Amino acid sequence: MPLDTGEPPKGPTGRIGPNAIIQTAVALRTFVGADRTMTIFEAAGLGGLLEHAPDHMVEEAEVRALFDAISREFEPHLVASVLAEAGRLTGQYVLDNRIPKTAQHILQSLPALVSGPLLTRAIAQNAWTFAGSGRLSYRVWPRIEITIADNPIATPGCPWHRAVFERLYGALVSPVAEVRHVPGVDRNVGASDRFVIAM
Repeated sequence: MPLDTGEPPKGPTGRIGPNAIIQTAVALRTFVGADRTMTIFEAAGLGGLLEHAPDHMVEEAEVRALFDAISREFEPHLVASVLAEAGRLTGQYVLDNRIPKTAQHILQSLPALVSGPLLTRAIAQNAWTFAGSGRLSYRVWPRIEITIADNPIATPGCPWHRAVFERLYGALVSPVAEVRHVPGVDRNVGASDRFVIAM
C-alpha cells in the first residue's frame, strides 16, 4: 500500500517530516494565538521557520527544540493538548496529500484484521518521517503495536505520535481506533515508546 510521506532521507537518519513543525505552529496559534506562538518559536531558535515554513525534511533536533520550548512554557495538560492537535493535523495532512485516494478506499473496504497490518507495514516503510533516528519496529498479532526505540522527539505520553497514528488508523482501518502509549525499557531495544492500537 503506497504511502508517500515525502522525500526519502539522504545520508544518516535524523530528519523528520516538516509537518512536525508546520502543524505544531498551526496548533499553537489555535491554542495561544500568533504572538505567543512566535515567542515559543523564537525560544526554540526557530523564528525563521515560523515566518517561512519548511518545504523539506527538517532536522530532528529542531523538532526536539520546539517540543522542549512548548514543554517549558505550558502546564502539562496544555502541552499534551497542543502536541495532540499538531499530531492530528499531521495525520490529516498525510491523508490529504500522501496516501492515494484509491489506496485509502481499498483499506477502508477491507476488514480491520487485514487493513490494520497493511497500514502498519506502510508506516514502518516510512518510519523516518515519524521517528527520525529512532528505530521503529512493529508487530501485528495478537494486536498491532508500534515501538520507537530511542525516540528523538519523545515527550511525556507522546501525544504527537499517538495523535498521528490515531488519525491514520481511525480514518483507514476503524473509526473507533484508539492508541495507547506505553513507555518502557526493553533489553533488546533500550528506552522505547510503544504504541498499542486498539480497534
